[in-house]
This record gives sequence, C-alpha cells and structure tokens, in this order.
Amino acid sequence: MSIEARLSKLQSLVEETFLLWDQVRIGWSWRHYYLNHTLRVRALALELGKHEGADPDVVAFAATLHDITKRYDGNVIMGPDGKRLVDKNGYWMTETLQPTRENRVTRLYDALGLAGQPHHYSGAVLAEHLLTEEGFSPEFAASVAAVIRAHVAPQTASPEEREALYRAPEARVLSDADLIDANLGLVAFYRNIQIHAGRMLQQTGCVDPGAYIEVVERWVNSKDSFLESLLTPSGREVAAQRQARNRQLVEWIAEERALGPVAWEYGLLGVIAFLLEDSYDPCLTRALRLLEELWLPNRQARLSNDGASPHARALLARSDQFRNLLHEEVAGRL
Repeated sequence: MSIEARLSKLQSLVEETFLLWDQVRIGWSWRHYYLNHTLRVRALALELGKHEGADPDVVAFAATLHDITKRYDGNVIMGPDGKRLVDKNGYWMTETLQPTRENRVTRLYDALGLAGQPHHYSGAVLAEHLLTEEGFSPEFAASVAAVIRAHVAPQTASPEEREALYRAPEARVLSDADLIDANLGLVAFYRNIQIHAGRMLQQTGCVDPGAYIEVVERWVNSKDSFLESLLTPSGREVAAQRQARNRQLVEWIAEERALGPVAWEYGLLGVIAFLLEDSYDPCLTRALRLLEELWLPNRQARLSNDGASPHARALLARSDQFRNLLHEEVAGRL
C-alpha cells in the first residue's frame, strides 16, 4: 500500500472517530470543526515544512492524527473563583466526554488507560500504537508521536525543555500551523464568529450580527501577542500576513457600518450575517461552498436590478475578495 493510501486510510479513521460523539457544540469547538481544522492544519504545516526542511511524511501523519483524541475534551473545569483550573503543567483541565459509539480508536484509548490525559499526550500515545499496527517502523511511529506531543507546549517548561521539545522542524511547523489556524487570519475569524454565535444561542436562543461586529476589533487586537509565539520564520511571516488581513477586516467593518443597509446586503457585513445563519451546526467548508455557489451569485444577479446604489458593486467585489482569501487559507496556501 502506498504512503498516500495509508494516509487516506488513517484520515478516514480520524473522520469516523470525530463523529462518534453526538454533541454538536462543546466549548469553543463544534462537530465539524475537528475535521475541518485537522485538514487545514495539515495543509498549512506541509507548506511551512517546505521552507523549514521538515520531513513531509512525518508532518502529514502527525497533522492528520494530532487531534484524534480531542473530542474526549469536554467543558473546561472552573474553580470556585470562576477561573479555569490548570494541572501541574499549566494545561487547562477539562471534563472527559465519553463517545456515544465506539470504534478502533476508542477501544485502544480505553485499553491504554488514556482517560483524563491532555489530548496532545493521549493522541501521541494512541498515534504511535496505530502507526505500529499499520506496519510503520518503530522509528517513524515514535517520530510522529513526538511531533504530536509537542503541538501543545507545557506552560511550565523551561527553556531547555522547550528547546528539546521543538528541536525537530516537524514539531515546529505543526505547532505553528495549529496555533495560526485557531487564532490568526480569516479561518480564525470564522471560528470567532461561531464561538460568539454559540454563546448567543446559549444565552438568548438567537444570533445578532449587529452585536457580533462590536467585538471584532477587540478580538483582533488580542491576537497580537501570538505573533511572538511562532517557532519558525515562515510561520511568523504567515502569522503577520494573516493578522494584517484581520486588521483590514476591522477597517472594512468600520467603513461598512457607515453605509447602512447596502453593506448588509452586498458587503462584508452581509457575509458575516450569512455565516451566522448557519450557527447551530456550523461547517466552514459547507459555508464557503454556499458562499461561492449561492450567496455571491444571488447578489450578482440582484446587482443588475440595483443600479441605484453607488456602493453595491464595490461592496460585492470586496465580499468576493474575502471569499477568495478565505479559500486560500483553507487550502493552506502561503
């Protein structure tokens, strides 16, 4: 069996595993986020790896398996003071969420006694066993496991421990890709939209696009600190580009708020409202497809009958630019 076929087989196993839980939303994640995030991280890590001298096979298998036990993470455990509890390594403590169904992964998870372990640790142990069962060499399986274990660094690690953890370029590119995807750029913007949508649904039962756009600038500003956390030159370059892109979003939102209804119909504000419509069980790949196949063509058709607005055409071009940039990020292109 070719390396591509073996990777595809394990990807199918990961996808199957993510769907063993019936919960739609847990904390800052939702049912389709796990696989969407995994595939984006793999694409970006492979691109970063080309510039950092990383072994593409180790990167591909580590990225595919890096969150394989993530769905066991339930809600974050809060202390009596209302703050998140952390373990001795500084990791947030979470409830262990049991799956509704079982498969090869969950049986192995139980057999190895991994319940209660942080997902980067349990995922590394499980991945090493899976790769060995699939006939990979012990050296390759151990290398992949080490990269997965490193994708979340201990908050209490010393400089020497961090240097050892990230000595391999594969570990550095996976860590960077994982952090970038969740925090920087348009894919992170979509994630932030859906995190706030989940809170709105929980609190009021509905979503409010007008209320959401009030928090975007504060969220973008909060991500500046991540630029210093990246481990590779190419990762820092991508992170800076994506943060600049999100600062552009803040400027666009400010401009469009002054334009009123036409911006909610044709502009980025309209795209945000559209993305919030699919907030109960969101899926970025589905949202992007519908944006390309329905929302933009429908607005283009309306545009021919809406010549009275001098801003409509420029706003729609901006929305299409947003769609194109989002598509590039999903594909992991630098």
